[in-house]
Amino acid sequence: MSGMLVAPLLHLRTAPALEGLGQPYLEALAREAEEVLLPRGTVVLSHTDPAQALHVIVDGALGRAGAPAEAVAGPGDTVGFLEVLAGWAAPAPVVADVDTVALRLDGEVLRDLLERHMPILVHFLAEVAARTLARPDARRAACRGGDPPRPLKPGMNRVDRILALHRSPAFPSGNMDALAELAGHARETTFGARKQFLGVGTPASSFLVVCAGSVTYGDSTAKDRGSLGPGGVPGFLEIFGGGVRSTEAVAQTEVVALEIDRESFLDVLEDHFEMAWTILANLSQGLLILDGAEQRSVDPQSGGPST
Repeated sequence: MSGMLVAPLLHLRTAPALEGLGQPYLEALAREAEEVLLPRGTVVLSHTDPAQALHVIVDGALGRAGAPAEAVAGPGDTVGFLEVLAGWAAPAPVVADVDTVALRLDGEVLRDLLERHMPILVHFLAEVAARTLARPDARRAACRGGDPPRPLKPGMNRVDRILALHRSPAFPSGNMDALAELAGHARETTFGARKQFLGVGTPASSFLVVCAGSVTYGDSTAKDRGSLGPGGVPGFLEIFGGGVRSTEAVAQTEVVALEIDRESFLDVLEDHFEMAWTILANLSQGLLILDGAEQRSVDPQSGGPST
């Protein structure tokens, strides 16, 4: 490994958003990282223009423009992670509170790295999904169903399975080739009313797409549960990180669903990067929408994410 990569690699390894990423992939990021000086007052993230790069702070501090002196990010922190993945502006402007040294990763370069290195893509999906799972409002929004004209009955053919995937908000509807391939991996299953079919602590080895019926979904606390209808995807967020589930799903009525294995799903994402990138962007946008709402409740003059 080149001596020029040692310092960037050490700083990237400390970034929480990159924790656990393998050495070869940290090195790939380090090769593209540019060390920059951000003089005091530099606008690092705008609340009106889409983010162009993420920054990992080496030394210094960033804060919100016009807010009391309170650092948003310090050494080791990553700024612009969600904004770059979403292709959105920040919920509120972020500026350099003091002269700050950072590693800058251009957004287009980052996208190219994710397309070329599947483990980085899966790591980013797992990171954003974990952040979504940690917020019940974000989790419910990411896993909710749509408003389909009719439920799909048992005995679905391939066209029905593609339709079930197409109408779910969890999947980008524009990539029909990816949906058709994914439908080939989907297994139809049914559950009786009041049947628990996903449990806290069980392996996150698959997820489901609800085709008919209603499901209660959430963690073990009743207040953080929500109801999912057709198009809902219980277990979807946990699929990226693997491990064990932190949520459970119980059929409220008889439920018809499609079950998709984790490995099959990741294989489809590897074959169809645009679907993976759009899922990543959608989850990031969902978190930024909530961040913007929270920021406006504190400061009504602040702007929110803009497309």
